Amino acid sequence: ITPSGIILYIQETIAYFLTSHNVAAFDILPEGRLWVISDYNVSLEAKQPYWPAEVSVELWLGERGGARAYFDYVMRDGKDEIFARGTSCWSMIDANTHRPLRLDDHISHIEVEPEMVFGSHAKADFPTPETLFAEYDYKTLTTDVDFNSHITNRAYLMCAMGGVDLDFERRHNAKRIYMKFLHETFQGE
Repeated sequence: ITPSGIILYIQETIAYFLTSHNVAAFDILPEGRLWVISDYNVSLEAKQPYWPAEVSVELWLGERGGARAYFDYVMRDGKDEIFARGTSCWSMIDANTHRPLRLDDHISHIEVEPEMVFGSHAKADFPTPETLFAEYDYKTLTTDVDFNSHITNRAYLMCAMGGVDLDFERRHNAKRIYMKFLHETFQGE
C-alpha cells in the first residue's frame, strides 16, 4: 500500500465513520454544510503491506473543540502489526459563507475517545525550506475532485510525490507525512 493509498484508506474510513453517525458529507450537504480537512499527520512505522494483504483501520474521534474535530487512527496489517498511525483535523463549514461552524452544535452525539496517537494535537511547524527540492506544473483532473467539489487531500500528496525523481524515490522511503491545507482548492486552480 502506497502513502497515497494510506491517505485514501483513512479518508474513506472517516467517511464511513461519519456515515455511521449520520453526519457524512451527503447527510449535511442538503442542510448547507460541508466537511473540510485542514491537515493530516501520518507516521509510517513499518513496511507497508502489499496488496492483496489484509489491512484494518481503528479510527476514533480523539478531540472535538470549537470548529475542529481530530480523528486519530492506527492501521494494522494481517498480522495485527501497526504499520501506520496518524491524526487529521476536520472542520464543518457553512456551504454558502465558507465560515466554520461550532462542532458541538452538530456532532455532540459522537463520543470522544481522548487517546491521541501523537500525545497531542498541536499544530505542526512548517519551516520554509532553504532550497527547493522539486518544482513542476500540475493540472488538476476530474479524478482529483471529491464529493464537495474540492481537490481531494490525496491528490495533493500524489502531486507532491509526483515531483520526486524516480531514482530518489527508489532509494528512500517516506517515514512521515505532514500536510497543511491553507484554503479550499477547486479543479483548474
